[in-house]
Formats: sequence, C-alpha cells, structure tokens
Amino acid sequence: MGGRIASLLARFHRTDRPDRPAAAATPSPAEKTLTARGLADAIDRAMDLGLWEHAERIAQSALPLAPTSARLGERLARLRLAQGRPETALAIIDSPWARGERHASLRLLRAVCLVQIGRKEEAHSDLLRWSKKSTAPLDARLMLALLEWEASDDHAATLALLRNLKHLEDPRTLELLLLIATRQERPEQAQVWARRLRECSAFGGGSAHMHLLCDSLMRPQLRGQGEPTDEQVNMLAMELIAAEQVIPTLVAAQQFRPQRDVARLLCKAIEQALDDLTNRFHALEALARLALILDDRAEARRRAEEALRHNPMSASLAMLLEELDEKPQEAIDQPPQERAA
Repeated sequence: MGGRIASLLARFHRTDRPDRPAAAATPSPAEKTLTARGLADAIDRAMDLGLWEHAERIAQSALPLAPTSARLGERLARLRLAQGRPETALAIIDSPWARGERHASLRLLRAVCLVQIGRKEEAHSDLLRWSKKSTAPLDARLMLALLEWEASDDHAATLALLRNLKHLEDPRTLELLLLIATRQERPEQAQVWARRLRECSAFGGGSAHMHLLCDSLMRPQLRGQGEPTDEQVNMLAMELIAAEQVIPTLVAAQQFRPQRDVARLLCKAIEQALDDLTNRFHALEALARLALILDDRAEARRRAEEALRHNPMSASLAMLLEELDEKPQEAIDQPPQERAA
C-alpha cells in the first residue's frame, strides 16, 4: 500500500516533460480517492505510534488532496489538534469543501476545537441544538453534559444524559449520572444509577469496571481511615489492573466530592499498578489530578507534563496545566509581607 500511495502521490507533484503527454500525469477520480484513503490511514497509524514528524510529512504530502476527501480532512484536523493547533484544525473543518460533508465525528471534533480556543458558548449552543435530534450520537449529549456540569448546572447535564437513556442504556451515561447524584449528595438516586449500571455491565465485557466504580463510590468504610494500609493499597491496585478503564471516573468522583483519605489510597494504588497498566496516559493524568486534590502542586505538574508526552492532544490535560499555572487562592489572598516571609 505504501509503495502504491507513493507512486500516486508522485503524479500530483510531477511537472510536464516533453516526452510525456500532460493528460497522462492527471490522476483519475478513483486514484485520488484511493490515495486520500491511504494517506488518512497512514496519518492515523503515525499518530497511534507517536511518530509525529512522520505524520507531519504525510500531512504535507496530503494537503493537495484534502479538498477531495472529508475523511482525509478530518485526519488532518485531528493531527493539527494533537499538535496543539486548535485554530488551524478548526479552519480545516470550517473550509468550504468540508461544510457540506460534515459528518458526526467531524462535528464533534469541531466542538472540541471550539472549547480549546475558548469559544465554549458556541460549542455549547451547537451541541444543544444537535442533541435534541434523535439522530445525534450519544457522544454529543455526553459532551454537552460535561459542559453543563463544568458550568455547575447539574440539572441541565442530567437532562442531556436522560435523553441518551431514551435511545440506549449507555454505561458512560449512567456513570456520569451516578457521579452527579454523588456530588449532589443524593444517595438514594445514586443507588438507582448504580443498580442500573451493574445491570448494564452484566451484558457486556466491562463488568469488573462497573462493579469497581459502584463499590468505590458507595463504600462508606473507605472514608475516615487516614493513611491506607499496605493491604488496602495492594487490593485496590490489583482491582485497577483488572479494570483500569474506571480510573478516570474514580478520579472525577474525587474531584467533585473530595475525600483526602480515599484520594490518597487511590493515588498509592495507581502508583503501585502503574507499570502493569496498558493506558499509561490515563494513569498519569489521574495521578496529576489526585496530587492537586492532595495540595501537592509540584507533583501534579510533574505528572501532568509526563502525561502530556503520551497524549499531546488532550484538552483536559491542557486545562489542568492552565489551572496549575494559576496561583492558589490562599497565595493570592495572603499579605505581601507574609508571602515574602
């Protein structure tokens, strides 16, 4: 495939020669489609492997074909977003040739770009209109709910998530509803969502993940125990290795309803399990957020910068580093002479 793509690309950059008719250098529509598809897949592979320079070289070769393929345009936009260039990614998505073919994944990508460049209200407005349609994907309502939750509008977030449940008993939607009920200190409602989450997990492969989430949120004996014991750390570390998908959700629960002893236990367990986890990025980001909960900003920055090397396109991580760049409120409120001391 690579050799064929290279030979086809050569035809886009070849100048006319006296011994070659001009028409022979013009690729057919079928060849353009094949080349664009191959380039899109090649960019995907390079990004998955972290080969950013190679991905950029492919992208430069792909630029002449971008207006002919929405798929290739989307990959180019994703690459620019991963490179920390959301404005460029948005410009690609908003190009005239892309507007008529903007499918769901490209529309979601546009919302991510808008959030990253500070146009959250525009992203929110589009997601709100879109999410009311029965054809909207679950991810659109999930993203809308997260924006509502960030704005502390739990009611609006819940409404968006409930629309998802009209279409499918989605575990991610139930997880977020469980977290909202937990933050609101509504234990009875939290139990309802936990029960539905357990039932949902019984029909899929994420059973351990779901049970660990429910147990961690509903387990009162974890609270008020001070320093975790080695036995507790070892037990939780083994559970996390078996169901590591739950780590971001457990950390989110601590962010919205902090329990320092639980956060400390979770932090130690993740550190112990780190070398055995397949998604190191999520684990490092979790450690950064837990360190912030535990008021260790230096450790939070160290872990966040380490995580950034694994996933440069993470919007949530960029927001975390922004938060770490801000001075803590107590340092701002402190008189100058005390800060100097």
